[in-house]
Amino acid sequence: MHCGRPGHHGSRRRMEAIRSMCSEALMANVIKKLRIDHANMSRLLNELETQLGLFHAGENPDYILMMDIMQYMSHYPDLFHHPKEDLIFKRLIERDPSARLVVKDLIHKHKVLAESGKQFMDSLRTVLSEVLLEREAFEVQGRDYVRTLRRHIDVEESQVFPLAERVLNEEDWKDIDNAMEAIEDPLFGSTVQQEYRALYDYIRHQSE
Repeated sequence: MHCGRPGHHGSRRRMEAIRSMCSEALMANVIKKLRIDHANMSRLLNELETQLGLFHAGENPDYILMMDIMQYMSHYPDLFHHPKEDLIFKRLIERDPSARLVVKDLIHKHKVLAESGKQFMDSLRTVLSEVLLEREAFEVQGRDYVRTLRRHIDVEESQVFPLAERVLNEEDWKDIDNAMEAIEDPLFGSTVQQEYRALYDYIRHQSE
């Protein structure tokens, strides 16, 4: 679909229809990508839960796998996915002040998740360096991270994304889309970065 201006003889109604379709297409593209990210993140949270379950049972979890997952989480979601969402949330407050409470909480949760993710990574590094670590504290860290991110995704999907789809206009979505340079997912994108190759192979094997 061509989203430029219609010809000289195009009617105002046709122009408005084209603008509406372009706005909906751009909005759908932004939200669709965020939802795909959520689905991928949820797959990784499932793997973390599995490994934490092994840890709880006194078995040997794959700490390197857990570290690879958290390394990814601290890069793509924390540095690109969440900031992209923040752009939507901040514009949403401007358009609908009644969303301020839930949106402010989501923005705050992005900071909380980034910090708790780093703390859990530090704990994983401690374990991998074979330094003793209090078992209960380690498991609580991991499960709190998984639970917080799951709840966070659920609120975004069930409450805030639908509201943004209703409230934000074409210019809003253009500004949001242009505000950040597009970055390909280093794990689930078309090209897997070398540092995530082992994690990608594991996920592919599990799906097969």
